Amino acid sequence: MFTDMDEMSAELQAELAALEAKGDRDIDTSDAPEMSMEQMFAGRRRSGSGVGLVSIDPDILADFRRTTGQDDPTTEINRVLRAYTKTLERNPAE
Repeated sequence: MFTDMDEMSAELQAELAALEAKGDRDIDTSDAPEMSMEQMFAGRRRSGSGVGLVSIDPDILADFRRTTGQDDPTTEINRVLRAYTKTLERNPAE
């Protein structure tokens, strides 16, 4: 496990920078091994990354999985939440 960018090869640093510059939909994950939801949520995130975990009701998650056809509908959930928060910005509560 790398703890410092200096420990990584220039090639790996360039690959990670290229991935970071892409949008989620532009990254090809077709060759990535499948993960269970438990495995996905057990991962550690850097502090300060701005990523947080939320609990989503099973029926809502099932609806997103069904409508997107994906086991992990995170991108679609984020899109829907982003659109909703924009409506809140336009119509602030009084």
